[in-house]
Parts: sequence; C-alpha cells; structure tokens
Amino acid sequence: MLAAMLQQVAAQPFPWPVFTSYTQSSGLPSATVQGLARDERGYLWAATPAGLARFNGRRFEPILLTDSSGRPVEQEIKNIVLDHQQRLWVLLPNELGWVNHRTLRYTRVSSCVYRAISKDAKGNVHAFTQDSMFIFIDRTVLSKQTGMPFDGMKPFGKSRHLFWSGNTLLLADSDWRISQILSIAQDNQPEPVTIRDVWVYAPDKVFIASYGKGVLCFNPQTGTLQPLPGFKGRSTCKSLTMWKDLQGKQWLLAAADRQWWMIDPESLAYHILQHQPGDVHGFPFANQSLLVYTDAQGIVWTGNEDGIAAIEPFRQQMHRLNFSSAVRWGGKPVFDGLAMSLSIKSDGYRVGGWYSKGWHWFDAAWAHQQSVQQLHGSHQLLWQGVYGQYWQQPDTWWLSSDSGLLRKSDGQTTAYFPPGAKHADDFILRNISRYNDSLLMVCGRKGIFIFNTASQQFQQSYWANGSGESGLPDANVVASYLSSSGHLYASTSKGWFRKKETAIGFSYC
Repeated sequence: MLAAMLQQVAAQPFPWPVFTSYTQSSGLPSATVQGLARDERGYLWAATPAGLARFNGRRFEPILLTDSSGRPVEQEIKNIVLDHQQRLWVLLPNELGWVNHRTLRYTRVSSCVYRAISKDAKGNVHAFTQDSMFIFIDRTVLSKQTGMPFDGMKPFGKSRHLFWSGNTLLLADSDWRISQILSIAQDNQPEPVTIRDVWVYAPDKVFIASYGKGVLCFNPQTGTLQPLPGFKGRSTCKSLTMWKDLQGKQWLLAAADRQWWMIDPESLAYHILQHQPGDVHGFPFANQSLLVYTDAQGIVWTGNEDGIAAIEPFRQQMHRLNFSSAVRWGGKPVFDGLAMSLSIKSDGYRVGGWYSKGWHWFDAAWAHQQSVQQLHGSHQLLWQGVYGQYWQQPDTWWLSSDSGLLRKSDGQTTAYFPPGAKHADDFILRNISRYNDSLLMVCGRKGIFIFNTASQQFQQSYWANGSGESGLPDANVVASYLSSSGHLYASTSKGWFRKKETAIGFSYC
C-alpha cells in the first residue's frame, strides 16, 4: 500500500527548488555556518566560527562584535537566536550575550559554558548547561535544575514545550514540569542514537531528526514512533524545517547526510535532492548540511561546511515566457525587453510594463491581448518605458512611464506631465501608488508628485533640485511611501528623506 502511494506521488509533478549559493567569496567570515536568524528589518544573520555576518540582499557583511567600551569580544559563534525584542542572542564558547541589531553593540549577559540556546513560544531565550536550564525574560533570569544536559527545545502548542537530550524526548507543561515521553531504542547501533532536531507539524505528528535513524515520525498522543521510508541503515539527519511551494503545499525539509530529503508531512512520501555539480535542482554542496532554516519571507536557508544555500519560493518554477512572436516592438519580440512590473487582476488578466517596450496586457493563459505603444492621437511614447501601473475602477489604468503619467481608458491613452517639466529626465515617472481615494502619488527621476484623478491635474510637486522648499537633494528619487501617521518618505540615491504631515518640505532621515 505504502509502496503504491509512493509511486503515485513520485509520478506527480514535483516542485523542484532552485538553489542560490553563498560562500566565503560572498563575504562569509567562514564557510562553516552554525546558526541563522532573520530580524524584523529583513536582514539575515549567520553565525560562524570566525564571526558574525549580516546578509544585505546581495552578499554577507562581516560584523566585528565589540562591547560597550569598544573592545572586540570572542568571535567564535556557536549559535544565534532572535528574541521577541529583536535582540540577537549570541552563544560564544564561554559566555552568552546579545547584540543590538541596529547599533551592533554587544552586551554580555552571562559568563558560563552553555551547551545550546533556544527560544520558547513567547520568544524568551533558554540556555542549557549540563544539568540546568536558564530562562532570560527581559531583565529577569529564571533557573531550573534539569538533571540532564538538554540539547534543544521547541514550542508544542501555546504553553507547552518539547525538550530533547540524547535519545530522550521530554514534555514540559505550562508550569515547566518536565516528563519523559519518548526514549528511542538503540537497536544495537555501534554508536548512541541521539536526537538532533524536532519539528512539530501537528499535535499528533512530531518529526524527529536523529543521528543513527534518520527522520522519525512520533505521535505524542499515542506514543507510537514510526521510521520514515527510505532511511535505511545508519542515517544522520541534523536539522528540520518546513517549506511551502508555489501551490501552497507544505514540505518537510530534512538535512540528511550529504543530501536533502523533501518529505510530504501527510503521506510521508519523499524526494531526495543529492549533490550534482552544476545542477541547480540538486543540493549545491558536497558536504552535509548542519542546519536548515525558514525565515518569515518563506525563503529556506541551509548552512554547512561549504557556506550557505537558499531556496527562494518565487524561483521554484522560474521559466522564460515565450510570448507570441507576433507581439513586436521596433521589429523585435516583446519578451526581449526587461520586464519592470507585473499586476494580476481578479479576472485572471496579467498586466506588465516593459522597459523600452511599452505596456502589454495578457490573459490568464499569457496570450497577448492589448498594448500601449502610442499616446492618444499619433504621438508615440518618448522613450517607450513603462515602470508601474495602478488600476482604478471601473476601467481605467494609470501608468508611470518615460513619458509622464499615462491614463488608459476607453481604448485611448492620454499623457500628463509634471508642471514645470522641461528636460527629458523631468518626464520620467517610475513608481505609482494610491495616496488616498482621489489622489495618486508618482515618483520620478526628479521628484515626487501628487496627482488628482478627479480633476486630472497634478496637485502638488516636490522637485528634487536641491533648492526651494522641497528639501530633496538633486538626486535620483527611486521610491516614495506614505506612512499611516501621514509622513511622506522618499528613497533617493543620496539616502532617505521624510516630510512630516505638517511640514512644508523634506528633511534627511
């Protein structure tokens, strides 16, 4: 029965992930990565034996840890955990402390040799010694004798937690009363079977990564333990995480030996990703994974002795859309251009803006329907680039383009130019967003402009000319944003600027 089910699942289309690899050439202080965490601002932090590193979206930046007096501290980092206050806790060989991820200042909390650190369901950090557990709650430290060396902890519901030590799994209730619920049999293994990680999928389904028996499925309600198919002989699994593909289906990722196991948590069917040099669908590193980690954006990161690899959800099934060759601009197919934006309407229509290729409309099957390559009348788009779009009920599109703000309605396209625009750069509008019910905010190469869709006129202009009342420097304005508090922010090539609701112009942030 199980074999037939596995064959059936294997025959179905499988969302093979695409990996991106980062090594020491990408800025990592060491190729061995022992801990990963992502903060609220989106930075990914990596713990290595040679120091801490922060990922800026393109490469890793080494971070030198210093204390309050500016003196460097130990750089060998065993693990990192981000607590509910967004403090980055750092486990060093002989002490524990935390880093303010904004100021990068390190604060020593305790001088002690800890085995491991974890965080509970409330985001409080727990540190484990040979026979004790310490809970750091704001400025308070609670201690509890455990009588055994805990190696890790995972929340189990809202108020209970699972702990593991060696081959033993334990359950702590809301009052931190701890009881043993599982002891994995050794079965004459030459070396002790140990639990390396735990992933709680459901109250009756807990996955266990083990040294010696691979991945196991445990039901805490019945006490039954089931080995997963495929893990034969002596298998090692060091870390577990959950990954969601483009269809919303969840997969359990297991870092096992020198490969990844992608396991269906419902049927327990699996696929194996092995190291194949040059194959983006295979695990990119020859050495075994030390950990896997899924961040808040759904990106899966894995660290091992060769560096870091990532699975980005939107790249799972990335392929080039070969639109009809009949869709041409200047004698060349549209898809030869650079796509700058994409919107998907509720009726299934896709709308895309192409740099230097106009604006195009496709149906749900990506068949080309319409395009905007000329303005109302016979005036052709100046530079033909469309960067963003905004849909206004019932049938109007507003486009930010190289030729100003465009309005497409009733089969006609009309252009609106910022008041005072004289040079070519003045007409380029890149970003468009809703300001309120009747106003649009468009961001251009040379400023930010507020447009009234009812009167179809520009209502307010903030020119980036380095003079006047706007306060914006002579810089390339990339994006703008209106906060819930009424502050208007501008991102420029010279930094961030803010205009408070009652202020006349912008000031540097």
